[in-house]
Amino acid sequence: MTRTYYRLSLSALCALAAGGGPVLFLEDRLRSGYVWGGLVSALLTWVALQLVIALERYVAPELQGILGAGAAYFSWAIVTLVAVFDIIPHIYHKGLARFDPVWIMGGLAPLVTLPVAAWRHKREGIGFWPAFCSALFRFSAPLWVVQRLTYVVTLPKQYHWLAVFTGMMFLVLDGLGVGEDLPFHIKPGGR
Repeated sequence: MTRTYYRLSLSALCALAAGGGPVLFLEDRLRSGYVWGGLVSALLTWVALQLVIALERYVAPELQGILGAGAAYFSWAIVTLVAVFDIIPHIYHKGLARFDPVWIMGGLAPLVTLPVAAWRHKREGIGFWPAFCSALFRFSAPLWVVQRLTYVVTLPKQYHWLAVFTGMMFLVLDGLGVGEDLPFHIKPGGR
């Protein structure tokens, strides 16, 4: 139950960040659409993460890695490529622009898969490669689902990016659901 309260608080924090980010970094006015969009994105990411965790035990680690890499290509890979190959060199040569910290945080967010994989390798005793495939699957698939939903609903382009950045923030601060006992995935004699 504590994890649920944490995730509800985290969703509210993501909504505030989605609404306040453009004000802080783009000198835009506060828009309620961004706040509501951030809240919906965080809640949808939460639901998608729960579905991915529930499906995880039915999918082989190799297939999780393939699906995670495919979802990464269609959801967050462009953010990482822009951050690493455009924003960081730009900062080095010309200094920090206003929105650069958001791109850098979003671009480096996928690195959360490494400590999550290491934690699961150490605590749960599974191999590092299956743990990494699982972490990649848990990070990429929810982002892909949320971003695809923004295309299905035909929202303006800024909401596609809002969904990706808000989803990344939720997943990183949630720790990809590690250490969680789902009510329908009960382990006998759990740790």
